[in-house]
Amino acid sequence: KEIAPRPKYSEGFTMALDKQQLIKWLVGGVRAPAWDVVVSLDQSTVNEVFAQEYVKRFAENTYFEPFSSDPEKADDSDAIYLLHGALLDRPRLTFIKPDDSKDSIARLSMALLAGGDVGLPRRAERWLVHRVEWIKPLHAPLLTMDLKLDDTVIKVGDERRLLVDLSESTNFQLVFGEDSSVQKLHGESFEDWFRGLDANHQTFEFGQIALDLPVGFAPQSYRLRARADKDVEGQGAVEVFISSTGQESTELPGDNSGFKYLLPSGDEAYTGTVLFHPQYAIFVSIVESITHHSAAVTPYDLVYGADGRIRSFKLKNLGLIVMDGVVES
Repeated sequence: KEIAPRPKYSEGFTMALDKQQLIKWLVGGVRAPAWDVVVSLDQSTVNEVFAQEYVKRFAENTYFEPFSSDPEKADDSDAIYLLHGALLDRPRLTFIKPDDSKDSIARLSMALLAGGDVGLPRRAERWLVHRVEWIKPLHAPLLTMDLKLDDTVIKVGDERRLLVDLSESTNFQLVFGEDSSVQKLHGESFEDWFRGLDANHQTFEFGQIALDLPVGFAPQSYRLRARADKDVEGQGAVEVFISSTGQESTELPGDNSGFKYLLPSGDEAYTGTVLFHPQYAIFVSIVESITHHSAAVTPYDLVYGADGRIRSFKLKNLGLIVMDGVVES
């Protein structure tokens, strides 16, 4: 049976490639020249990290305690609504690609597992309780907020932990009931409550720098970006761009650069893809090899180019020993 061809996509439309297509594209050149390392983390991997982080928060007393909102007026001024004892579960990420934006948005969602939704209409200048609906886990409404990841600051905390600040999140909504104005009100109530929390409640650990790199090659700055999967709605990845120079003005590769979605499509499960700038990888490898081989050749000077990238390094106290045709430092 003849199969209709797949539609052609315009340049810059970065649908997922299979493994062989991705390797072929990578072989074509340096794909993120301004960055030393690019990491693309699968959505399930990131959500597993968030789940582990949230469980740990119960021991640190930094989890989201049940919250209650102040009475809020909807568009209908003759009724007010409030939440009481709303209990949230762990946060999880989904990814969306708005029609009116070239950037993907990471959406953090948490389900309300318990609490009460109270409605009070006005009757003759008095407020009466019209309904009380108890929230049950089986029909848990979702609380969502949008994260503009490319504007999110990553800080390096104690023990080299990477900390993501969620305080600049926007578009808080509680998908509860059919009244959109009430959904927005409940979302705004949570936003007010969330912004009143201290910093350790608004900050999540994203990872940890576990590798000891040679001096001058350790990560100095990080940028995050959400990347929606064009083939599967809601799925996507978090891209982490890492520089050893600490330059704040380094740009992220845009759609016009042809930068592809780095997680290959297909049946195999990938938790992530890591790209190393060739020059960075070679220098790290050589320096580590030499310094580990001989303790006497540890000092070196790094030579930077005008773009801030390491162009070469100069070893100090270098001595060569030739023995039986083998050259050693």
